[in-house]
Amino acid sequence: MNVKVFVLLCIALGGFALSRMLFRNRDSAQKADYRVALFQPAVHGTLDEIIQGFKESIGTMSKKTFTFTDYNATGNSTLLRAQAEEILQQNYDLIVTIGAHCSQTVHELGKKQGLHKPQVFVAVDDPISIGITNSLELSGTNVTGVLATHAYKEQIEALLDLKPDVKRILLVYNPAHGTGLEKDKKQIEDILSKKGISLHTVEVAHHNEIAQKATGFLENTDVVLVLMDNTVVAGLDSLIALCNRYGVLLYASDLSSGDKGAALSFGARNYDFGRLAAQLTVEILEHKKEPASLALKRVLTQHIKVNVKAMEKQGLRLTDEQLTQIIKKGGTVL
Repeated sequence: MNVKVFVLLCIALGGFALSRMLFRNRDSAQKADYRVALFQPAVHGTLDEIIQGFKESIGTMSKKTFTFTDYNATGNSTLLRAQAEEILQQNYDLIVTIGAHCSQTVHELGKKQGLHKPQVFVAVDDPISIGITNSLELSGTNVTGVLATHAYKEQIEALLDLKPDVKRILLVYNPAHGTGLEKDKKQIEDILSKKGISLHTVEVAHHNEIAQKATGFLENTDVVLVLMDNTVVAGLDSLIALCNRYGVLLYASDLSSGDKGAALSFGARNYDFGRLAAQLTVEILEHKKEPASLALKRVLTQHIKVNVKAMEKQGLRLTDEQLTQIIKKGGTVL
């Protein structure tokens, strides 16, 4: 056979095989019982664990077939709105939104367009203030979800158990985050003032501002505190580098940040947020319940995590006995 003819024949056969494969994949997606959009505002391990918990839990809770389409706004507000528009146009059976910004944007755009697709939010602490539910019990809308879990009193006490000499804490946060961070800041400030600890703040609008704005405060700071703030966690690497350089303890309000390099982290296991969102999704899609009739859920258990390598760089000294006690109480030591 002529070599040229042989090559052309191989290309043709390969193209045919590829087209059949793509057709089968598309056909499989079309045959799925339900199509779900998963919408997250930024790239971060916390959000990825929520998505993982959701997908894996759906697989164990339901015998129906699901296809998932992931959307990630990568910390860009303009992209987030564009993706919200696209999600609403794609006619998904249900939309899962992580965080206040995604949740509020999808709900508001859907309402303007006269769309009432079921929506399950995850990790929103005050859905009433952003207009997506009418109550913290039953939503009264096409939205239900899993509330963000904050236990700031316990979080501060856990810190002081391990570092009792704290006198000055720096909070880096985005006041325009939309999840009640100003309210959280005030609550933390009240807790700290009763313990004789001062709270200072650095406000950032974008994660690229963190290094520039926070650096000048670190020489006189004992602890840098990070909340469940998508702007700041998206730029966590900058804070980790600064805290390592200045020997300042970084204390995060989500456990995934401990994996990245925060010496201490405190919070609920992110996987559990996804698991609870999966329960609500199955109730809505498989059992045909209205979101308005489903009570909002909470993750109740909180844990502390210690990153030993980061701890050494960030000026925290703990004995083997202390680390053992953390593990015995349900915490994690990396």
